[in-house]
Amino acid sequence: MKCNRVLLCTKPLDAVHVLSEISDDLQPDTHLVSIAACLPIEQISRFFSGGITRVVPSLTGEMSSGVTLLCHNSAVTHSAAQEIEELFRALGNVVVTDEENFEVASDLTSCGPALIAVLIEEFSRCRIPAQHSLPRTGTGAYHPYALRHSPASRPTGIFYGNDPVPGSNPWRDH
Repeated sequence: MKCNRVLLCTKPLDAVHVLSEISDDLQPDTHLVSIAACLPIEQISRFFSGGITRVVPSLTGEMSSGVTLLCHNSAVTHSAAQEIEELFRALGNVVVTDEENFEVASDLTSCGPALIAVLIEEFSRCRIPAQHSLPRTGTGAYHPYALRHSPASRPTGIFYGNDPVPGSNPWRDH
């Protein structure tokens, strides 16, 4: 079977195993595109010497407003690079960087926004008295700006389900 492009979309720990299984079937002119995080091109090239593109899409790509990082090795042709970059523009902005800066750029565009999204989601679950009218986001969660600037946003405790965690309110009078 001949493929011009192969997408390696596995968990990082599975990627090396999959690469070892498929490496004999990859043609020299195949373009291998990997989204396996933490798997540098150098390690992928131990299994395949052709064109390799490393991709890290971000969580915000689900809303077509994210940043997708790409890094191509020297075996990727200009036209193949343009095709992949155009494909990932459907997720938002595409930033091509070198392998040396890839991990730092990934932290800033993928891991960082994912962490912030989780924190905002958790903060939006704070219990706010119903008599306070705060703006909400399109998902129904309280808008982060309103949570930060409203006196009503000061939590009365950290809640897991319906049970407050005792001693979790730094604003409560002692």
